[in-house]
Amino acid sequence: MSIRTATANTRPNLPQKRVSEQLASWRSEARNIPVTPAFGHERKNLHAKLDSETISQDYFGTNPSAQGNVISATFTTPHIVYKKGKLEWDTDHRFWRSAHLDCLSHLTVSQGPWQHTVVAWTGEINRSEDTSPQPSVAPSSTSIAPDGHAQDKDDSNLDKVVFISTDEQKRLEDDLYQSRERIVPVWLCADAERKAGGIELKSQSRWREYAEHDLYPLFHYKQREPTGGGDERLRWDDFHRANTAFADRICATYKPGDLVVVHDYYLMLVPQMVRRRLPGARIAFILQTPFPTSEFVRCLHRRQELLNGVLGADVVAFQGPLYAEHFANSCARILQTQGGPEQIVHHGRRTRLAHIPTGVNLEHISRSAFSPAVDKTCREVEASFAGKKIILGHDPMNSLSGLDKKLQAYERFLRDHPEWRDRVVLVQLTSPAMLEAGGTEEAGFASRVNVLVGAINARYGSLGHTPVHLSPLPPRRDVYLALLRQSDMALVTSVRQGISTTALEYAVCQRDARGTLVLSEFSGTAGALGEAVVINPWDVSAVAEEICKALTATREDRAARHAALIGQVQEMSVERWAGKLFGILQGISPAGGLHESGTSPILE
Repeated sequence: MSIRTATANTRPNLPQKRVSEQLASWRSEARNIPVTPAFGHERKNLHAKLDSETISQDYFGTNPSAQGNVISATFTTPHIVYKKGKLEWDTDHRFWRSAHLDCLSHLTVSQGPWQHTVVAWTGEINRSEDTSPQPSVAPSSTSIAPDGHAQDKDDSNLDKVVFISTDEQKRLEDDLYQSRERIVPVWLCADAERKAGGIELKSQSRWREYAEHDLYPLFHYKQREPTGGGDERLRWDDFHRANTAFADRICATYKPGDLVVVHDYYLMLVPQMVRRRLPGARIAFILQTPFPTSEFVRCLHRRQELLNGVLGADVVAFQGPLYAEHFANSCARILQTQGGPEQIVHHGRRTRLAHIPTGVNLEHISRSAFSPAVDKTCREVEASFAGKKIILGHDPMNSLSGLDKKLQAYERFLRDHPEWRDRVVLVQLTSPAMLEAGGTEEAGFASRVNVLVGAINARYGSLGHTPVHLSPLPPRRDVYLALLRQSDMALVTSVRQGISTTALEYAVCQRDARGTLVLSEFSGTAGALGEAVVINPWDVSAVAEEICKALTATREDRAARHAALIGQVQEMSVERWAGKLFGILQGISPAGGLHESGTSPILE
């Protein structure tokens, strides 16, 4: 059974953006591969103050030299509802932010010389008879989902059949393409669900099940037990069909000279599928998550297909250099490839591996955080916690967040330093974790977290003081930004993580206060933010001592560390991300070779 995507294959002619100066070629520096992502970074003594002028400049001096069209394939970004028998695109959900969405938005609104098109699944389309506006909950970058993708689905309607007429499809496609984001939607349905005059959407969540049930846990070092093979085969078949539908849509949208950027593990087969049909296309694949050691990858029953799928790209970008080494080792052991953590040669084709952390929109964060509305909320936060130091945490409610270890370290700190018991609070914000099939383990983790919070508050709290404030839902955006500004310390204890946008947001929002960022070495962000206080979340006593050091550090010490840290944060702007990625892609000839070497991509 195959999947077909809908309607028009052509793009309307839009005005060309202005042409900027050419970007100097970006070359990656040689680096040592660390034991963990935190220790392979060469620290730089950068003492720069982050302000609106600094963060808005392009640090490569020019815009990337990509011209023509950039096609970004991402699993899902639109939020679509079916109200009163009509399809509607819910534009109220555009405020959902993540590093992934910041990068897409940058390519969309940038004044660079390219046009940007987003190829994305419509997402689960839900029925809604309620035409009144829904209350908005403005989450932060990391509250989208553990993987950084927008997720907002109402599972109560996903088993219902939704019929979408051809006219409705065409109208929505026109609306999405004419929007600021310029989205070309992918309609996922089996041939049997294609009816006269439209399509039937059934069991819509199945298109994400293989990625979220099989790939996401394993990429975070959590191996699931096999269930007999039948379920795995069905999940794989849906995964393959979805990737085929994306490849069809990309190839229908593609014009010679376009650059294709494929995002994340949901679409691991797409690069090779596109390569077979467009041999001369320049393709990049970006992995937002960690990539595990080959011992875990070898446990995947479709390991060859997945690795071969990614190797269809010219460039594969990882959040940390260690992840690139793991990928290279997996390819060598499973596919018998040649090369190392910078370049892989397979079947005569070279694929460049690069460490390009996903950027964030620093200007947007700074502008939003230092607004009159947030200023007012800051005063409210200050009044609520008067006379107390604030430790801020923001994590998904799952075991990968290391939230239990954070609470254990905080409890150890209060036990070892009784003088702080009435003078400090941990404000822990949480967001819903990715819903996984058979998620009893994560449900147990949430219960464990609640027990730890209750025990700490019972032992060290009083009628007038609550040591841990646990928020089960993301706060309003202004409250979150105010907490980022007012907190004396941000504590990230993830045990596996691609990028921590909370860490980056905190550094930007501490422009005046100069708080301390304490960051897990198992976050991919730690490899780029060597000036943060890097900790091992498994070492509870050591984390407790770092909490004490952070709260007792002098203002001068905090200011010096923050000045160095903010220079590293600037390296993770969306401008830097785009400059590095397209700098590499522009060094690849349409035939797939590298300009600098002048050789063919096919090695004899």
